[in-house]
Amino acid sequence: VINRWDFSVGANGVANRIEWDSLSSEQVVLQSLFQGRNFVRRPLAVPTGKRRVSLPVQYAGAVGYRGNQWSARGEFSQGLQDLSLRGGGEHLLGPVIVRGGGRYQLKRWHASAGIGFNLTKNFGIDMAAFQTTANIERKKKWALALSLRLDRSETR
Repeated sequence: VINRWDFSVGANGVANRIEWDSLSSEQVVLQSLFQGRNFVRRPLAVPTGKRRVSLPVQYAGAVGYRGNQWSARGEFSQGLQDLSLRGGGEHLLGPVIVRGGGRYQLKRWHASAGIGFNLTKNFGIDMAAFQTTANIERKKKWALALSLRLDRSETR
């Protein structure tokens, strides 16, 4: 942190691996979706030897700036899910905070927007709309979020 600027860099998952031995394998089948039957387990050929699974290291960085009535932040990461970029900003208009941003992840751009209301000194409500492809179809859809914000800090 330097004055109003905030910088960060990181590497997550360095030497992140696990080695498996004594492996087993089975197939789990549901006989019917509509008749309420149980799952049936069927053994499969057992893999031999040990298996090592490693995840790639995720490298990340960010830069942010805080003005008197506004702030902005940008982030990037490279790792398990390829390149990811995120950015956004907010502007304080009295008791109302207006927010907007976007992200590039899994080779798609996603937008977001939100608004916050400071109802008292220590309590606020935030609402947001954002695009996501976190559904099984991987279709871009809008989602909504609502949160309550409590601040117990005391000013001196």
